[in-house]
Amino acid sequence: MLAGRGQLVHIERDAHGVLEVIDDQYTRSLYFGTAARQSSMSHADPVTLVLSYTRAMLAGLLFQPRPAEILIIGLGGGSLLRFLAHHYPEADITVVEYREAVIEIARRFFQLPEHPRIRIEHGDGTELIHNPAQPLYDLILVDAFDAVGLHPGVACEPFLQACQRRLREGGLIALNLWNTDKARCRAHIRCFEAALGQRSLRLPVEARNNLIVFGAPHLQRLPSRRSLQATAPALKQRLGLDFPDLYRQLRRHNTLPLQWLFT
Repeated sequence: MLAGRGQLVHIERDAHGVLEVIDDQYTRSLYFGTAARQSSMSHADPVTLVLSYTRAMLAGLLFQPRPAEILIIGLGGGSLLRFLAHHYPEADITVVEYREAVIEIARRFFQLPEHPRIRIEHGDGTELIHNPAQPLYDLILVDAFDAVGLHPGVACEPFLQACQRRLREGGLIALNLWNTDKARCRAHIRCFEAALGQRSLRLPVEARNNLIVFGAPHLQRLPSRRSLQATAPALKQRLGLDFPDLYRQLRRHNTLPLQWLFT
């Protein structure tokens, strides 16, 4: 149990380790037996994205603003699912989580939305993505961490190549990486770029060790700077995230002009 982190609401252990649900004054958080928060939910507004890395993962909406088919690999406390289900009620959303206990905890303690268009599967996302019977997706969000770091299966080239094959024309994949081990993180980026056959778009998360990489292999050219500058404020008004700031961060951290990154 994590002392000093708030009130312990629930604790259990499965075959992969400890799971803890802890409340503080403002949030409810999921921990995997370490000090790192895996997911957080606001008591006052469960739909809002508390952790900055989740907001950064959705910077890809600048380039795919109206996804109709979404795949999320890694449920955690369901932050991305709650947000996307609320703002895109017409989208079909599939979530894959390999720890059954995580799904049960998210349903009991983190207000997961229930809707015919939402499908939560217990299983290995690396197996699902290789299944040709699965649909094509407009947006694939890979946020698959355990207590020790990134799930090894999601950083390998076969998995990422399979993700590419499951993207619709104009679709985009976002991968959450942990940047404390710089050499390993660079290796993950090289694998990502080799699998997609393109340069990645990189977004470090300020004040955290997350690094989000994006790829959109079917796009020959991204929207113009003028177009993105118009899109960002509109998305901010509709979704409540600071997309103009996310856009500025993308420009700051990617040296080539954005419109040529994906050629």
